[in-house]
Amino acid sequence: MRCIRLSFVIALLALAPTFAFAYILGPGDNVSIEVRTEQTLISLQTQVSVDGRVYVAPAGSFLAEGKTPAELEADIAQGLSKYYVGQVQATVLVMQPKELAVSVLGQVRQPGDYRIPDDRPLLSAAITKAGGLLPQASMRRVSLTRAGEEMGPIDLYAILNLGHSEKDVLLRPEDVIYVPARERWATVIGPVEQVGVFELVPGDRLSGIIRMAGGLTAAADPRRAVIERPQGGSRRIIEVNIEAALADPGSDADPLLEHGDTVRLATRVAEVYIVGEVAQPGPREFQDNRTLLDYIGLSGGVTNRAVQNRVGIIRPGNPQSKMITVDLGRLLSGQAAPPPAIEPGDIIFVPGRRIATLQDWASIGQILTGIFAGIRLF
Repeated sequence: MRCIRLSFVIALLALAPTFAFAYILGPGDNVSIEVRTEQTLISLQTQVSVDGRVYVAPAGSFLAEGKTPAELEADIAQGLSKYYVGQVQATVLVMQPKELAVSVLGQVRQPGDYRIPDDRPLLSAAITKAGGLLPQASMRRVSLTRAGEEMGPIDLYAILNLGHSEKDVLLRPEDVIYVPARERWATVIGPVEQVGVFELVPGDRLSGIIRMAGGLTAAADPRRAVIERPQGGSRRIIEVNIEAALADPGSDADPLLEHGDTVRLATRVAEVYIVGEVAQPGPREFQDNRTLLDYIGLSGGVTNRAVQNRVGIIRPGNPQSKMITVDLGRLLSGQAAPPPAIEPGDIIFVPGRRIATLQDWASIGQILTGIFAGIRLF
């Protein structure tokens, strides 16, 4: 029995910082009070009286009801300071936490009245006590009614899924938690950490839903994505740049989302395409350290029909693709600055002297169209 009591005291000491800042004292609480001064040490165990007070000699009674242990410690230390020389330190430990009565209503599996331990009475703990949320529950518009006044909305998604535990709410006796049904949502598809359907609240933007989805994976191409938006009987396609939205949240590059939107992200292409007047045109595996000259070399070099002063690097992107022209002859002789680094999905186009008719250009266009078609938004 003595070992059990010792273990309980050790557990209380370990949890003391949590109790001191979270627990709300009330009538019937058994507390241990220790007062240290330069001359003496006072230790006593007492109970909060029905009128919510504790007695500590020689200062008299202190109001405990409605206060945390840390607040009561400060009051006791200040009250005793007039009776002792030097610094006075007070420590208050709750010996047996009481339970706190709350109600959990709405879209939970077991709505009703509950009693939860008052050592850390968090809103998330009350939701768990009620069996958790139903599939149709809103996680971002939870409300709390306290003494007739409504608090909220409380974003339970940020607390449970994004790790923002500081947003959790400390409950008080007779609090009423209400979880409404979800009303608006959007879908994220593609290379993110968590593909799925996410609840929207007014003001949500593209960058926010990407963060809710856990962010982009290494396979994502942040410059190529679309929002598919229902419009009448069809769907409107809006090209967006995830990279720009995340870099400047709330800007024009970070559009507001609407109910029913689908954010569809592109998978980064891990190849570079070499077309035109090279010995062996076709795709080559992308590697970070490879240059324009490396890819042309891997393709067997340029043919004798190549127009070397108009080699193009075509870069797909939003809102449109762009082309960078390179003078290969000047680059080889060291008379031109190195071109931009080659990126996954780039197309290296080496034109030829024989391309003179519209039919010839159409053939090159078909090649490029086939390459673009292979770059999937998924």
